[in-house]
Amino acid sequence: MYLLNRLCLAVFVSVLVIMGAAAAENTVLKSKTIVLYDPATADFKPSPGVPECTTFDTLSGDMAVGSATLMVRMASGCVVPYQWHTPNEELLFLTGSIVAQLLGEMPLTLGNGAYLQLPSGRPHRFRCVSKEDCVMLVIADAGFDIHYVTELGREITPGEALDEAKRFAGEDW
Repeated sequence: MYLLNRLCLAVFVSVLVIMGAAAAENTVLKSKTIVLYDPATADFKPSPGVPECTTFDTLSGDMAVGSATLMVRMASGCVVPYQWHTPNEELLFLTGSIVAQLLGEMPLTLGNGAYLQLPSGRPHRFRCVSKEDCVMLVIADAGFDIHYVTELGREITPGEALDEAKRFAGEDW
């Protein structure tokens, strides 16, 4: 698994380097601009109803109405409680170490280069367990919504979910 994670990261970085080189030579390719994003210079912003320790930078699309690509940063120690979304999600972990848990499943620790695919409606939660912030690339195939649920799958309000996040912060999963 470690070797596979490293291979995925190497392929991803190679693609970014090639894209960056192409952008340096010619900024327009098939009438679309190529942009290389660096998490260190991303314009992360909070989002209502999400723990303050989680911030977003929209790279493309409009997450409110359709498909979008986002860079998401979770501060060290940050917990996002169980939630599900309408879109299918693809996540590529860029920095840090995250514990991810799908409702009813054992937790997984994911690091740099790990890839996670979450189908629509699948409850999951995250915790950034590294000393450094955790940054991930998130691709959603439809407008992005958030539905928080308890450990039993009952839907709860964002306020109740933020209380759950505080409670989960002190627990091992």
